[in-house]
Amino acid sequence: MKPTRKYDIIKLNYYSCGFKYIAKLRKGQKAMRKKIAAIALILAALVQVISTGAFSDLTNYAWCEQYVTYLSERGLLLGTSADTFSPELPVTRGDFAVLAVRIFGLEADNIPDNFADVTPDAYYYQSVGILKLYQLVSGIDQYHYAPQQNMQRQDMAVLLWRIMNRMGYYGDLSADTLLNQYLDGWQVASYAKEAVAYLAEKGIMTGNPGGSLYPEGIVTRAEMAAMMARVHRYIEGSYTN
Repeated sequence: MKPTRKYDIIKLNYYSCGFKYIAKLRKGQKAMRKKIAAIALILAALVQVISTGAFSDLTNYAWCEQYVTYLSERGLLLGTSADTFSPELPVTRGDFAVLAVRIFGLEADNIPDNFADVTPDAYYYQSVGILKLYQLVSGIDQYHYAPQQNMQRQDMAVLLWRIMNRMGYYGDLSADTLLNQYLDGWQVASYAKEAVAYLAEKGIMTGNPGGSLYPEGIVTRAEMAAMMARVHRYIEGSYTN
């Protein structure tokens, strides 16, 4: 019906503007729903990677995949990207501190003191500070931790054993007797014998199929995942050798 009065024309224009606004609003909402759906798909993919440990570069590291999955499912260990774990990369002393604090659930309200070479902007600052606060780690000297230094297997064993010892996990064994079971057991440094023997006896630190421990070898991310997952299971009471 054609409007005949000024009031009707104003009324018609009002409804016309309203319909246009609603149409525009609905169009905007539709676009927003599409964006939300796209974001949801991306997040779902990321959650799938994190929750299943489905990293694309573990094909040749089947032996450690269960450990990587175990830690990633619990948010204890992250990859180097959304879908890569980089199992072959060496582990630094700073990396160890970060994972150790997560594994043992250590916390501190503040860090009153830290090593001189551990700067506040470093990703490992809080973790190294917590371990130092509870006297669970020692530096390469009184003032330096050397956070970027790659870790030897025997040194990682010492730090793990020290933390476990402070938490009440002890072992009554003859270090030399146990280490003599390995081809290179004699290469374990004197300061690390008890630690390596304890972790080996518990099945936390294992040798290769040939019977070698490689105590002076540099720890890789794959090896760290395996050892740390075993430690976590052990303190949770779900790991048996």
